[in-house]
Amino acid sequence: VTNRAVKETRKPLTIMLLASVFMILASYIGVQQLGFDHEIQTGPKLIWGVLSLIGYVVVGTLLRRGWTHIVGSATSEAQWTYRLMASSIVTVLGIYQVGYWLTLLPIDFNWIQIAVSIADLAGIIGATLVLYWIARKEA
Repeated sequence: VTNRAVKETRKPLTIMLLASVFMILASYIGVQQLGFDHEIQTGPKLIWGVLSLIGYVVVGTLLRRGWTHIVGSATSEAQWTYRLMASSIVTVLGIYQVGYWLTLLPIDFNWIQIAVSIADLAGIIGATLVLYWIARKEA
């Protein structure tokens, strides 16, 4: 890995990290939009949900740009790995978005939390296994 490659990837990774933190923070604030009677305040919750969605779109856009950058110069195995990792990231972050919007429906929140947690674990474990497999193959 060259210094140039590190510099080229540092900015997009930093922006994706900040967008992810922003997305989760905005979602957390939105989930806390309850009245004194513990009823969901739909208007403020929707506003925070849309703000959270901005972070999701930023991450997806940067991953797409990365794909167009890597597609011409990488091996087919590296392209496959990138595509799988990008799909995992978008899916895991998408699960958070779906779970957030489902809280507006009259569904038991415990089931939403369990489903989001399982999907999150599966995505993180899957991405880690792919990285491990590629690292072992390269060694």
